Amino acid sequence: MATGPALSHKSAGLTVRLCHVVTFDGQFADAKGSSQGVSNAADLARFLAERSRVDVAITGGRTARLENLRSTSRCALCILTNDPDSLSIPALSLATENLVFLATTNPLISESLPHNSSARVIELDSAGNSTYQLLAALEALGFQTALLEGGPELIRMFANSGSIATVSLTVTGLNRKISREEARAIVATVSYLPATNESLKIDFDSSNNYLEWTLGGVAVGQ
Repeated sequence: MATGPALSHKSAGLTVRLCHVVTFDGQFADAKGSSQGVSNAADLARFLAERSRVDVAITGGRTARLENLRSTSRCALCILTNDPDSLSIPALSLATENLVFLATTNPLISESLPHNSSARVIELDSAGNSTYQLLAALEALGFQTALLEGGPELIRMFANSGSIATVSLTVTGLNRKISREEARAIVATVSYLPATNESLKIDFDSSNNYLEWTLGGVAVGQ
């Protein structure tokens, strides 16, 4: 069991890359609350490639439940949750050879893990900053790069703590490349995303627009 110390500053040794998808009008989820309805095959391929380039993927309990998340051989998986309902998802309820972590401030969660679960628990102090503690704990475990792939609440939490180094955003629903002005306008409609800056790059592959901008630190893969 790993326990992250309470910190008053962000971890400098673990680089966090946000990977997210929205439609051209700023929608991030379908009627069921899942990102699957706003994504497509090209975006999924890019997302899986992103996972393969990092040490650990970080997501929240709500996203994990909506996606019925399973562990992955592409990287370690860390689920940040205080909700007991998260314990029923395959990543936390099943035995696996893949590395899975459960990060929580709720001691009852760790005590209630299914007996055959392979997940390792990272206990966080509810009195401290959960983002800083989690990154410090993952860094202490040897991870250097992380992919943040949660929903609005988790993204906002990491953004507010200044812990995101790079944003990788897929914009679906348009069959043309968008301008920098359009890209900035789309991002501005999504309140929980960090604002763009002069580092903004835009790629288009006939299916999606891919936006990337750097906020601080060293971008994953650079």
